[in-house]
Amino acid sequence: FNWQSFGHTNPNQNIYYRDDFRDNNLEAWTIVGGTWAGVSQYMRGTGTISWQTNRVRVGSTSWGGQDILLKVYVATINETPNFFLRADSQDHNVNSYGFQLEDDMSNYFRVAGGAVLEVVDLGAPFLPTGAWYWLRFQIYTTGGNVVTRVKWWVVGNDEPGAWTHSHTFAGEWRSSGCFSVGRHTTGTEISYDDILISRQEGIPSPANCSVSFKFWASNDGTNWGSEYTDITLVPNSRFIKIEA
Repeated sequence: FNWQSFGHTNPNQNIYYRDDFRDNNLEAWTIVGGTWAGVSQYMRGTGTISWQTNRVRVGSTSWGGQDILLKVYVATINETPNFFLRADSQDHNVNSYGFQLEDDMSNYFRVAGGAVLEVVDLGAPFLPTGAWYWLRFQIYTTGGNVVTRVKWWVVGNDEPGAWTHSHTFAGEWRSSGCFSVGRHTTGTEISYDDILISRQEGIPSPANCSVSFKFWASNDGTNWGSEYTDITLVPNSRFIKIEA
């Protein structure tokens, strides 16, 4: 693992969760329906089942505003929606905000009480098949409203400065800190990798604070080397220990 592999260059960031699936397992994830596996150092979802239950979920009740970065690979497009991610304030059917991609459109959505209450059509889709691309999604509250925004770019290209789409939902979102990724039915195969969930600069924090980090590297998880304060200087290794 190294910081640049996740597309970030700023080490001064509050990391909530990350997974590059090098161990090929999903131990931290809750699997709901469908068929999910850690293969070839990424996570893959296949099988046929309702999109509402075909997902994997990870999270903590302490998370606030989220900056979600992940690589996505779409193998086939057979039904809609082909891919979705959501930030859950309680449970995915109780209260959540999300972003989904279909074969003919993309949109933001808000779910409450088991029903989709609001859908914001973002227009044309961007679902290239047979290639990895970065997807970055942010959600946070400001002024009593919920802001969502998204951007995407081909892996290997530079991250664009502007957000492709943004939308403000009226009303306050109270995070449980959980995050879900999912796929639809009828043969659609989607893979995920290099998931990083953090509080990025620019997302309002519950309190004004300054956080510094220390890093150690290890190949066996027990023998830790020198201390670093800049993660870009940490040597590549199987394990990294982070202290705030």
